[in-house]
This record gives sequence, C-alpha cells and structure tokens, in this order.
Amino acid sequence: MTKKVSNIVEELKLCKAPIGSWPYIEIGDINIENKKIDLKDKKSIKGAIIAPSDSVIVSRVRPSRGAITILEKKYAISSAFTVLKPISSEILSRFLFYKIAFSKKFLNYLRRKQKGTNYPSVREHNILKFEFSLPPLSIQQKIVKRLDTIRKAQQLNEKQISLANELFQSLLHQELNPN
Repeated sequence: MTKKVSNIVEELKLCKAPIGSWPYIEIGDINIENKKIDLKDKKSIKGAIIAPSDSVIVSRVRPSRGAITILEKKYAISSAFTVLKPISSEILSRFLFYKIAFSKKFLNYLRRKQKGTNYPSVREHNILKFEFSLPPLSIQQKIVKRLDTIRKAQQLNEKQISLANELFQSLLHQELNPN
C-alpha cells in the first residue's frame, strides 16, 4: 500500500531549545555517506528546536545532498530540518529512516521540488507529500533487522580499516625513522 509521509508521522509541536543547554546538530553534522551524526562540542543556539528521540530529521536546505539521520535521543537541532516522528502503529522509525535516507527516488523528488540556486531548499509540505510503498509492520521489522545487521558489519569493517591504517602509519614511521 502507498502512503504519504504526512499520513504516517505525528503532528509535532516543537519547542525552542534554550540557548547553550543541549547538544546541537546542524546540517553539516550529518555525514551524507553513512547518515551518522558527527556531533561536535557545540551547544544549542538561538532558534534551535528540540527534536524527540526516535525521530528522523531531513534537511530542507540543499536537500538533494541527503543530510538525513535518525535520532537515538533528544537533541537540539537546526530549524532547517524537518522532524518526522513516525506513528508507531503505522511504521517503524528505522524503516522510515532506511526508506528515505538511502532512497534515490526520495532524493530525486527533493531535487525536483527544491527552489533557488545559491541556497536551494524545499518546503516542509513537500517532504510530507512524498509517497512510498509501506509494507505491514511484521515485514518492516524483518527488513530493519537485516539492514541493521549489515550496517553493524559495515561499522566493524570501517573500524578495522581505521585500525589497520593507524598501525601502518605507526610502523611506517618506526621503520623509516633513522634512530
């Protein structure tokens, strides 16, 4: 069955974050390759909003870059994100995340809807109008379980590559050092 995003997410009343009180996420903090947050030591700024845990955030600025992630806990975020909090009886948060964050169809849709050249952006209602096929919750759970397993394996691989690079650099320095 096909559903619009607006039909599967809660209508949220987002609160402003007090300045300097919360860890703050801005668009550049989202790694567009792996969709993880590269959290910096920055606190909430004026205009930041509090996004609830278990929600998916989508950048409305330069949207076709794909700055989309899922929040495991509450954060103060830039108001340039759209916050999607799934209705749990309809869709799993992680399924929504996978369905849009890695979707060429969704990114192409955003590219077609964006306005402006120097600072391209989309409106929130455009994100909410996006439609996609939605399987039953039992199928969503199976899909999410498989994708989570693969992502975990990717993370372990990335860690091993990073450690191998560190070891190589250390040995390189040690072996080529004349002392």
